[in-house]
Amino acid sequence: MSRPQSPTPPTTLRDPAIFAALEEAVGGDARKLFELLPWKSGLPGPKPNYPLAQAVAEQIAAFGRKGNKLVRALCDLDPDHAPAEHSRVFLPICGVFSLAARWKANLDRPGAMARLQALAEDERRPVREAVVHALRSMIGAADESFFEALSAWMDGYLQAATVLDALSERHVLDGMKEPERVLGFLDRAFALAESAPRAHQRTQGYRVLVRVLGEAPASILNRFPDEVAEWLAERATTKSRDLREAVERGIERARKAGHGEARFEEVARALEKSAPPRRDPLTYVGPTRGRGRKRRGK
Repeated sequence: MSRPQSPTPPTTLRDPAIFAALEEAVGGDARKLFELLPWKSGLPGPKPNYPLAQAVAEQIAAFGRKGNKLVRALCDLDPDHAPAEHSRVFLPICGVFSLAARWKANLDRPGAMARLQALAEDERRPVREAVVHALRSMIGAADESFFEALSAWMDGYLQAATVLDALSERHVLDGMKEPERVLGFLDRAFALAESAPRAHQRTQGYRVLVRVLGEAPASILNRFPDEVAEWLAERATTKSRDLREAVERGIERARKAGHGEARFEEVARALEKSAPPRRDPLTYVGPTRGRGRKRRGK
């Protein structure tokens, strides 16, 4: 009986050393692969080698369920073993891309989505950015169940920011015929930030979500200008100072992108009309907490 042949390296994975290391890793020894991938990662630096991560992910998916253990090992590398500022962070990045490749290959789709959702909350920005790229690569093969699964991401600040980041990319938006879907995700993200308790407003997740809420509408406006301008005008009445500033940043970004001033007149009016009254510097006496306390020892 002849021995089954190993999968042929895909055309995108041109490095025979990495392919051989992949075979060893699937067989149970990932040491060589974990040495090679960081070396080829382009990290530390501003631009990870995403094409390599994609090629590795596709090859792992080609191994089918034999690659389960390797994908778990890649994704399980925590900040102590793969710090954000070290080239080893490329290993969990490859894990993220592998989850997307397995989802597209219909290998444990629920499990892949659940793990991607968890990694969207990772404290390392390079890992979260990889999840954004992974989601974008999945949307082309997505059906309604994919977007239903994404709805579960809108209860967490970093997860919601990841979804908005993924959906506001130009090629993703070009594939959308109607604005309702992306505006629905914008609505939920805005409501999540608006209802954030004060203690949450100091967290990394809240700050990231507010930043994305100041960026995503301007990108989406390129595809659905009238609908997004109306959405911004409605949200401009919020009492949240952070979100009012996010709306203003969104308008400024849209102006720089070449959208006419007339489109934002209604937004500007809504911001002005709903602005909290300014304190009169002649009558404002500053904080009063503790003024009634008697000083001891006097």
